Amino acid sequence: MEAVTLADLPALVREAVARQAGPVLAVTSIAAGHNSPLSVRLETYVGPLFVKGLPVTSPSRVATQCREYEISRHLHGLGPRARWQIRAGGWHLVAFDYLNDARHADYRPESGDLASIANLLQQVARLPIPEGVDLRRAEQRLFAYGTEDQLRHVTGNTLLHTDLNPHNVLLTEDGTAHLVDWGMGHPGRPLARCRRVGHLARRIRQYPQRRPRLGRAGARIPGRRPRGTPRLRRHGYCPVGGHR
Repeated sequence: MEAVTLADLPALVREAVARQAGPVLAVTSIAAGHNSPLSVRLETYVGPLFVKGLPVTSPSRVATQCREYEISRHLHGLGPRARWQIRAGGWHLVAFDYLNDARHADYRPESGDLASIANLLQQVARLPIPEGVDLRRAEQRLFAYGTEDQLRHVTGNTLLHTDLNPHNVLLTEDGTAHLVDWGMGHPGRPLARCRRVGHLARRIRQYPQRRPRLGRAGARIPGRRPRGTPRLRRHGYCPVGGHR
């Protein structure tokens, strides 16, 4: 969907935002939002907010955004604080504290960010599973990729983020790392603790582009997923690479 700003939304949505945030002093579009048509910074009297939103005509995406909001309420400072969510005028919006002067993490081997990132992940691993939040467990999300015996190696009670790409790790000026975009979070077992993932991990690595489907003349059929290849993006989970 084409990107929009707050002024493009229905009056009911803007009024709901004003009730939650108070007077909006300024609105700045944020190009970093990949999954939400609305991705803006709002200047308010209580401080800057990051607000993202999408139409309620996409129930699965709205559910993911709701999950992100609910998990973010229990991060104890390891991510921006969730402020509010609204559903009005056919839209669902969530708001978080805006991290001023934050930048994306640098994962290169020589990066000075790595110590902060490692410290962040150690703290995340100690977080309790949020109560009252509807979360699918790792073995439920991966049931199509392994046997019951194999799936027990990903079963656990650690809150997993599962999408640790550099755009989801923000570092502030003091070097503190923060984890954002928790929409695919769920309880499971970190692979760093898994000893025998074996066939399950190998199968999940089989990304569609690596096994192109061929036509009768041996020509590749563009955009076609090979039969039997896991639908990684549909399930939104890749414990090996950490991307969705």
